[in-house]
Amino acid sequence: ATDAKCCDDACSGFTCPSGKHLKDNAESLKGSTEGECCNDDVTGVCTGNTDSTEDVQCPAGKVLSSYLGNTTDACCTDACSTVTCDAGTYLRSDAAATPSTEKSVCCFEYLCACNSDSTGDHSCSTGKHLKAFANTIAGNTDDKCCDTDVTGKCLGNTDSATDHTCGANKVLKSTAYTIDGATDAKCCDDACSGFTCPSGKHLKDNAESLKGSTEGECCDDDVTGLCYGNTDSTKDVQCPDGKALKDN
Repeated sequence: ATDAKCCDDACSGFTCPSGKHLKDNAESLKGSTEGECCNDDVTGVCTGNTDSTEDVQCPAGKVLSSYLGNTTDACCTDACSTVTCDAGTYLRSDAAATPSTEKSVCCFEYLCACNSDSTGDHSCSTGKHLKAFANTIAGNTDDKCCDTDVTGKCLGNTDSATDHTCGANKVLKSTAYTIDGATDAKCCDDACSGFTCPSGKHLKDNAESLKGSTEGECCDDDVTGLCYGNTDSTKDVQCPDGKALKDN
C-alpha cells in the first residue's frame, strides 16, 4: 500500500520546456515526458494565447473580429456602439459586442407598443387606436400601428361602453356589428323570452338569448308521463324509503 507500488507519475509533476505548457487536467494525466504532458504554447494571436496578457484588448468602440494577428488594427473592428440610429429606431442592446457599422445590423425599429424603452411606444392620433397585438408590430406611425376608431355601431365600438344593450325580451341582431344605431328598433330582434308558448309546450332553454317570435322558433313540447325529467318537475315520481328510481 505505497505510492511506489500503487501509483504512476502524474504530468502535474513535470516541468515543460520553454515554448510549451502542461496539458489541461495535468494532475489526472499519467506521464513524465514532454510528449505525454506538454502542448505547444499559443502565441501571436488576437485572443486565446497561452499567456492571456498577450491577448489584444480592443479599445472602446471596437470589438474583436479576427483570430490571427497581434495588433488592434489586425484584430479589432468598429462595433455597433459607434453607430447613431435614425429616428424611430434604437441601438441594439449588445451593440458594444456586435461587429458592424451597418444600421440594418445595429439598429432595430421600435415596436408600436410595449418597448423596453417606453419612449419608443407610439401614441395614435385622435380618432385612432392601437392595432391588436401592437406589441408585435414594428413601427412608429399611425399607418403601421393604428386602426380607425369604431363608433356609432350597435356593437363592436372601440369604446365598448357605447355598445347598445337591448331592453327586456330583446336580443342583439346577428349583424349588430355592421349597423349604425343605438336603439332597440335598429339594433335588436324579439327574443323568445317574450313569447308565450301554447298549452303542452314550454320555452326553449336560454330563451332570453334566442331570436324568435313564433312557436317553432321558441317552444319545445312538454315532457310528461315519465318517472323523472318531466317539464313540470312536480310530476316526477318520488320513490319511498327503501326504493330507488330504475336506471332506465
